[in-house]
Amino acid sequence: MPCCSPSSCTYIKNQVADFAYRLFSRSERGSVVSARSLNEMLQISQNPKEEVYQGYGLGIMSGYNFMNSSQMTFTYGHAGDTYGFESGVLFFPWLDVSIAVATSSADKV
Repeated sequence: MPCCSPSSCTYIKNQVADFAYRLFSRSERGSVVSARSLNEMLQISQNPKEEVYQGYGLGIMSGYNFMNSSQMTFTYGHAGDTYGFESGVLFFPWLDVSIAVATSSADKV
């Protein structure tokens, strides 16, 4: 996957969302990694001190995210940042949907 720059972020986040969907969706299981590997990834270790992601697996984070002001839902995903950019991808199992977001975090943008 090419490095993310402002001009390529839209294309790459679409690829990342598609990757997360194919990785976690029940209808696509096995198209990215074997079922055995995915089961190993999803062995979640709890992290009660973290506010957003309450657990982590092999290369993934898990936790509860707000869908609206009164409802929270379990998600899998990953997030990161680098020099003026932040990104994240989430998969919502009960909706069978993934979303990827890339933002500029630089001051005065």
